[in-house]
Amino acid sequence: MSNLVIYNPDKSSGNALCNLLRRRDLKPIHCTKAEDILQKIRFGAAAILVLDFSSLPSMSALTKDIEEILELVEKIPVIILSPYSHEESEMKLLQKQGYYIMEKPIVLEKLVALIHKHTRNAVNLNSD
Repeated sequence: MSNLVIYNPDKSSGNALCNLLRRRDLKPIHCTKAEDILQKIRFGAAAILVLDFSSLPSMSALTKDIEEILELVEKIPVIILSPYSHEESEMKLLQKQGYYIMEKPIVLEKLVALIHKHTRNAVNLNSD
């Protein structure tokens, strides 16, 4: 069971990101449907969630699903990959809610480092 869940509704892009992460010894699960993410969260199969969006309209189209996901991920780190600046009002709101925003194009090593950081934090919290 993998604890790293990648959401990208575009199968090709999501698979490409997952392949790059696998080359760095991570074991991501790629989901193309919001329902799949919700199921993984409900059953405790997600410790870190990466939401990969190609455009603001794609984010807006999934707002309802995203809100439902974010309601469930209180203790799960969420990294949002966005083509928009973290200075955009929508992104600022998400940042204030505690989500980490990475602007595209992403630097893969920074994403991997952030995932490792959250993995270590989750292990430390579980060992307390």
